[in-house]
Amino acid sequence: MKIAIITLGIGSNYGGMLQAYALQHFLRKQGHDAVTVWYKGNQRITTRLILGICNNIFKKYLLRKDIKTVAPIWMNKKLSEKFYKESQTFINNNIKRTEYMKDLSELNKMHFDAYIVGSDQVWRPKMNAFTLSNMFLDFLTDEKALRIAYAASFGVSNWEYPEPLTEKVANCAKKFNAISVRENSGVELCERYLHVDAKHVVDPTMLLSADDYRMLIGKGQTTSQQNKVFAYILDSDAIKQSILNKIAQTANCEISAIDPNYSKSNSEMPSPYLWLRSIDDAEYVFTDSFHGAVFSIIFNKQFYVYGNKQRGLSRFESLLKMFGLENRIVSSPDEIAALSPINYDVVNPLLENFRKYSVEFLTKSLNA
Repeated sequence: MKIAIITLGIGSNYGGMLQAYALQHFLRKQGHDAVTVWYKGNQRITTRLILGICNNIFKKYLLRKDIKTVAPIWMNKKLSEKFYKESQTFINNNIKRTEYMKDLSELNKMHFDAYIVGSDQVWRPKMNAFTLSNMFLDFLTDEKALRIAYAASFGVSNWEYPEPLTEKVANCAKKFNAISVRENSGVELCERYLHVDAKHVVDPTMLLSADDYRMLIGKGQTTSQQNKVFAYILDSDAIKQSILNKIAQTANCEISAIDPNYSKSNSEMPSPYLWLRSIDDAEYVFTDSFHGAVFSIIFNKQFYVYGNKQRGLSRFESLLKMFGLENRIVSSPDEIAALSPINYDVVNPLLENFRKYSVEFLTKSLNA
């Protein structure tokens, strides 16, 4: 089956790249001709970036927070050039894309059998202000093609859409053959505001196993990251640093971090291969990233999560609740010592069951 995957931009963060890789890789392993759509909409500066910079300006100059730069790390020219090059190499080698499109309506000329929207926060206005209705396939004229949402995320548990847009996307959603969402709260949002049924499935990255990712890591030139507490922090502050220091002290391990506010050696963003290996090799992981938590589970790591409210706390809560790991969300150093080790003899069977259910959803949807 010829399948087009429509998602957010995949060149600026690890989670975006790896969820796109995982869904496409899974579908191609099933014998489908799946490609990820490369289009202008996911190259634009989004409101998320603008709001992020404004928020950092407020913290740095009004609250006097210790923030080195108001711009994201990838906007630092020296760092961004290396990270961009490594990211593009990863994408070119591992993710098959369409030719570059200025508008998604160009897909109507390509006659795909199915269109899959997702995953990541494709249905969150804050993350996708310019092309949000496109994520409900409003441009699609082919009535015979399958329309599927896989693990689409609203990012939050409350409804953020204005009324006119709600009505528009609700009409589009009713045309879908199957809808699944990444958070349990998304099921209720679909029912209440879009008036459609949705299934709760795992993030695409969880469709693949740890061994699948170790094979992927093997494609990159990486070095061992053993005996470390690996920290992947998107929004650094003093509280998170104190938690990280406590984890390292308790575990008697050195800190390996990519955030410049934490790193003792350098502030380079590693390649996607090294990012994955850093989690796999780590003794402990500390993160405020959704996909940082996801891969900690996949690789069976002892990990701690700082719930990132600005980026959508419900995502973390939904993910961890699936595996009975809600207590891994910490907010102070004092909580570290009280936590018992994660028992993956309990977690792994749950992951396998959720993975099986999600695979069945995809298989059934594509055979409709």
